[in-house]
Amino acid sequence: MYTLGERLDDLRLIAATDDGAVTAILTQRTNLRLQFAPGAYRRRTDAQLEFDLRVIATRLWVARTRAYYEALSDIKGEKITTERPAYGSRSQQYRTERADLTAHGACADNRIKVRVHGLRDWDVSIQPGTTAALSADEFVDRVGQATRSLLDDLQGKVRELKRRILSETR
Repeated sequence: MYTLGERLDDLRLIAATDDGAVTAILTQRTNLRLQFAPGAYRRRTDAQLEFDLRVIATRLWVARTRAYYEALSDIKGEKITTERPAYGSRSQQYRTERADLTAHGACADNRIKVRVHGLRDWDVSIQPGTTAALSADEFVDRVGQATRSLLDDLQGKVRELKRRILSETR
């Protein structure tokens, strides 16, 4: 029987833009790979790709959340669709502060930056001229770097929040 962690590691989530020009595949929780329909990368502006990536990030997060609760439901043997109610003041404080967390990520050359606030509001910024300067493969690589950077920052902040609030003894 799989553990929850093993189930999440095995997830393969896919999200795309409405026109199907840009697709993202998320595997092993943090490996993001973009794919462009033939010719789509060169037809997109930096601003269009910022919008596309915000849409895809939101869709992937929704898919990830659904898959998490589906896996948890399978393991527990009961339908679970949301977090349980907070069970005390520290639990409530943790959830309140988690809902206000902001995590950031960027690729090595800072051409692409990503941000998430409250685990729900996604933002992407692409330095002007990036699509003209980079090939599609280089762009895909940089998006992967920025995504891993953001997820590392998010995991670290959530871990610190848990340590600070939930691990305290009072």
